[in-house]
Amino acid sequence: MDWIRFSKREIEADALPQVCMDCGEPASCRVSKTFEYVPDWAALLLLAGILPGIIALIVLQRQMRVSCPLCEKHATLWRTKPLSLRVGWLIIPAAMLVCGALVHFAWMMFGSATNAWTPFLLGLLSGGLASASGWGIWVGVDYAGRGRVKATKITPEEIFFQGLSEGFVKAARERQQLMQPPFPPV
Repeated sequence: MDWIRFSKREIEADALPQVCMDCGEPASCRVSKTFEYVPDWAALLLLAGILPGIIALIVLQRQMRVSCPLCEKHATLWRTKPLSLRVGWLIIPAAMLVCGALVHFAWMMFGSATNAWTPFLLGLLSGGLASASGWGIWVGVDYAGRGRVKATKITPEEIFFQGLSEGFVKAARERQQLMQPPFPPV
């Protein structure tokens, strides 16, 4: 994976090469994506306090909308999330109730029936922790695999990308060299 810098003028002129940013194959479509960047050190401002830190993060955040060339395989890279990620959190309360009921009935059949709420609450807790952990891992795996292309720096005049395919970077650098005017004689 490689990196490259584009000027705001190149982005606005849609001057990115027709090569997939993710794999380097010929691009078949363009997907509009807003890239966001906050300097890494800005998170340290949260130590000054939650509210001042959040305000600083909002002020320091930079965004740039880019029409990204992608191949057919990667065309949905940023468009949608799987249904399991969008509604998967609904599994957590269902798993809590099922585990609570199972532990409650097992306790009633094999244990003492003096306090029925304790095993039910333990089941709720264990079901909630297990399902929340499972869903959290699923979200993390999806997030990690959802495109390596990211903006590493955004200024008012340029954007730096990292995680691009070598084919895209090569085509973009060739295009940038052709577009640059020759240096004046010294």
